[in-house]
Amino acid sequence: MARTEKEFKWAHILTGGASGALDAINGNNLIDLDTHIVMTQTGGFLYSLDDDSGASESSPSIIAPDVNAGTKRHLLQGLTFPNTGLKILETSGANTLTLKWNETDSADRVLSLLVGGGNRSLTLNESLTIGDGHDGTITFSAASKTVTVAGSCTLNDWFDQAVKTTSNVTFGTIGCGTVTTTGDYVLPSAGWLGLASDKGRLVFTDAATDTAVFTDCWVGVGTNPDMPLEVESGTTAKGIRITNTVVSPILDLYTTNANSDARNWRFRTNTFAFGDFSILRGTSQGAEPATNVLTIDKDGNIGIKTTSLLGDFQVHMNTNKNLIIHEQSSLVTIEAVNDAGDGLVDMQLRATEFNIMEGNVNIANELTVGDHGTAATDMVCNICYGTGAAPAANTTTIGSLFVKYVA
Repeated sequence: MARTEKEFKWAHILTGGASGALDAINGNNLIDLDTHIVMTQTGGFLYSLDDDSGASESSPSIIAPDVNAGTKRHLLQGLTFPNTGLKILETSGANTLTLKWNETDSADRVLSLLVGGGNRSLTLNESLTIGDGHDGTITFSAASKTVTVAGSCTLNDWFDQAVKTTSNVTFGTIGCGTVTTTGDYVLPSAGWLGLASDKGRLVFTDAATDTAVFTDCWVGVGTNPDMPLEVESGTTAKGIRITNTVVSPILDLYTTNANSDARNWRFRTNTFAFGDFSILRGTSQGAEPATNVLTIDKDGNIGIKTTSLLGDFQVHMNTNKNLIIHEQSSLVTIEAVNDAGDGLVDMQLRATEFNIMEGNVNIANELTVGDHGTAATDMVCNICYGTGAAPAANTTTIGSLFVKYVA
């Protein structure tokens, strides 16, 4: 008569067919749902017999009897404790607790801690290390606990404590207190940091020229800004520095406003090697600033509407005319010269009255007299002084001025 009652048996070897091995049990002596516990030197295994499995043997998950197997297979089982707690205790302090699938299984699997409604806790007395492939949620209620991520992991949900990584981490959305990293924090090719996608944020773009743009916010350095960009250096003697070792450093005040009177301004050093400083002005809104308004060279010489300085102070007029002030033969000299500086041009002094308070008046070469209402002749003018309020009342002669008429 065939056996119908299920048997519970022991073995001490999984495979090999030797005495005491699970696969040494004759298949004719096995029936469906027979249970076997195998205790080896490396661990314990629980098997249930499936008489119509027919699966290929793959130890330790699936073991077939060596004799009269047919479709009978020993299938490795898990443990379920429906109404009691489960404690796995390692008392020696020398071993590792491992929950592991078949190492040859490459399919996606899920490790689940399933609980009913209400709050449940996973308590870790020490820090936790998460290996590759984690994708889920870990919450610590104790501020002293940390999560260390080893390898390249994707963390798509939330941490409520510090996150420390020495490798690459990819985040979807993360809410955290403090993030500490000793490596690089890498955003996608187009990512941002900020309050929200429609609020103040710093946007990064990976393009031909990589950019980082503050969007929908004012930027303050050392201060709460009252304008789009504000820098406060505090008590230190510092300011704003623009450094460029390849071309001239440039600061632009630029507008694209439709107002036809709008202009663009540029502040720059003309040549890095010489350090000249210029202020340029655009000719219309949105135009590239091109007209030099003011130039100060490295020696402090000043030019207005020119960068080719001919003296200590120079004003460039139109049509090849310049007024320069410089030192010549130990004298302060005012000249009207052409753009090349190698020829004089006409200059006119006009005023209701000229007063020379002290010193001699020397006129080299010739003095041109315009339409003075008299015949075209040379003139000799007395130089007088006196105490009268009007020039005509000062009649004490101290010298003369020769004026040669030039037709």
